[in-house]
Amino acid sequence: MLPQEIQTAVAEFLELHDLARLVRVNKDWNHSCTPILWRALEITGEFQYKWFCSVRALRSLSRQGHHIRTLRTLFPYTLIPFQDADVIPDLHLTRLELTIPPRANLLTEDHTVHIINIIKRSPSLQHLYIGSICRHPGQLFFAIDKHLTRLRYLSLFNISYSDQSFRPDHYPRIGFRLLKAFFDNLPSELEYFALGAHTFWNEGTKENGHSKLDIENYAHDETDFLEFERYFGPGVAKQHKHLKILSLRGMEGDQDKVLPVFLRGCPNLEVFDNPTPDRITARPITGYKLVQAALEEAVGYHLKDLTVVAGEESEWETDGDIAHTISTALSSITGNSFKEVWNKINIQRDCSSSMKATAEAIGRTCQKDLVILRIKNASTMESTDVQLILSHASALREFSSTRSPRLVARDMVAKPWACQWLTTLCVQICGIPRPDLEMDEHGQVLYAVDRKTCRGCFLGRKDIQRQVYQQLGRLVCLEVLNLSCVYREGSRDIYPLDSNPGEPSFNSGLQTDCLDWTLESGLGQLASLKELREVDVRMTWHRLGVRELEWMIQQLPRLNVLKGLNPMADPSSLTGDYISELGVEMWARSHKPDWLPCSRR
Repeated sequence: MLPQEIQTAVAEFLELHDLARLVRVNKDWNHSCTPILWRALEITGEFQYKWFCSVRALRSLSRQGHHIRTLRTLFPYTLIPFQDADVIPDLHLTRLELTIPPRANLLTEDHTVHIINIIKRSPSLQHLYIGSICRHPGQLFFAIDKHLTRLRYLSLFNISYSDQSFRPDHYPRIGFRLLKAFFDNLPSELEYFALGAHTFWNEGTKENGHSKLDIENYAHDETDFLEFERYFGPGVAKQHKHLKILSLRGMEGDQDKVLPVFLRGCPNLEVFDNPTPDRITARPITGYKLVQAALEEAVGYHLKDLTVVAGEESEWETDGDIAHTISTALSSITGNSFKEVWNKINIQRDCSSSMKATAEAIGRTCQKDLVILRIKNASTMESTDVQLILSHASALREFSSTRSPRLVARDMVAKPWACQWLTTLCVQICGIPRPDLEMDEHGQVLYAVDRKTCRGCFLGRKDIQRQVYQQLGRLVCLEVLNLSCVYREGSRDIYPLDSNPGEPSFNSGLQTDCLDWTLESGLGQLASLKELREVDVRMTWHRLGVRELEWMIQQLPRLNVLKGLNPMADPSSLTGDYISELGVEMWARSHKPDWLPCSRR
């Protein structure tokens, strides 16, 4: 019989199905494996939810609930047993993640009460994620500030344009006094904070153009604000010296009344992210003078936005002109001796020539400051230039384009990326040998040796794919992964047509030197991307099958959209012929995952 500590060490490396078998071997193995087996409880599918609601499951939960450290669920009602001390006497949660399916994205008052009760029972909570919207979050805010003093990661209502049901009015509208009190009293150990919310511009009155519902919400928030003031006292603001990432999605309204005092207490802030989709009219953070002044005082730099527009009379003429403007930030100092930095660069000019000078300027000038980089047409950008930006811009959160650049796998894996906080990535990854294919995108016969040498890839097929997956797997904040060559705003979801087995066919335009998206080639390394919401693999010759789709259900709990796999789509000129794995269409029809458009028809 192995010593107890050896058994525990062995159990740490086992899969769940192996642990489930070992606990039945004898008492020693049961004692070693049970805490690990119950360490994380994930209820992300209908089958798991039905099991959880059974009497047998609740009895097991009552016996083993004290082992659970991570609770991740799509279903708010699974929180009920965890708030009851009679069911789980000792609750030791350190991570709580609640993501609601797209068809039910609003939290009811009962759901909010369940969350608050769990927070009160979990003072050791370090990671809290609530993806759905709470219409009146005041009591939730108060519970977080009062009870979660050890919290390090906090993400609330952080929906985005990649979510299927996104609308601007989904963000809760919160009175500025309540929001300011919440910010000022956030846990001092916080390292990451993301919030999706609107603030009231002024007092909630009809004279200021507010609706009846706004006025009622404002009165509700004022009541909750008074509770903050009674407990924390007026005008008190904590220091947040550990905070590195601040993301305020949809944050409109009176930021000057909410953020300045908070920002002055964040001297080590690395990324200030204020993401808004292009279709939403919102003032950028660079438009608020008091917010800018607070940032200057806290971290010593002044944020700037650069927009390059198209037009015959535009001052932007060449790649060198854009590069020169970007480079000026190195020598630009404000009147108060604060360095000016580029927080956002938006190049809407349709560049038809090389963008090498622009890429080099970004890589040299924007290593610690650039958060958003949007390029209308980046297809002329070379692979080495893309790699230069991603391996130097450490604060980058969005790298997007309507026409994505090509990134050769050899360049991609040559150096680790610095953009560890990236949320949106739009590139075509190419140069991957595919011995499973007989023709390239032009219908030419491929030969194994030629395929490896012509693209500059001398590694084996599986080796290079695994290294690519490894590089992507480090982007733990990634929400949107677009690997397609088609326009990002395209509405059609491309899926291969059915063909007779054993009769390979050809589609001109499908990328053939791409990731094959199979577990065999290393797809499992993307299991770390728990924030991933949208995947776009249109016009790529992938081999996504039933195993991979089932893996996505288990490992990507926030996935909302998968573009490029639509068994029910009508044939189009972009679709063409393709051999698909048998059973995919039947699987999609039977399981109906929310992230497949075909299953929502």
